[in-house]
Amino acid sequence: MIKLFFVILRFFSQGIAKLTSKIVFFCLKKLYLSKVIAAAAGVAILIFTYKVTAFLTGSNDAALIASALSGLAVFYYLLIPKFIRVALIKAITQSEKN
Repeated sequence: MIKLFFVILRFFSQGIAKLTSKIVFFCLKKLYLSKVIAAAAGVAILIFTYKVTAFLTGSNDAALIASALSGLAVFYYLLIPKFIRVALIKAITQSEKN
């Protein structure tokens, strides 16, 4: 039962992280907003993620995990330059093939 809970939480967290990264990407690329405004949108989503997860699960720990994953998505798109992200993805896929 607990294992199922964490599997559901993981999928929920990954969905929120993907949503956060898409919104931040949209703010940066399509609306031509600054990184500060895009980061503010990301932080707003982190707070929303924390509140919703805490309400749904009744657990602050689960909410922290979900918002931390969303925070990683914001960090990934805002602070890491694109050429480093591409190199990171290539290195990960190369190591998985070996």
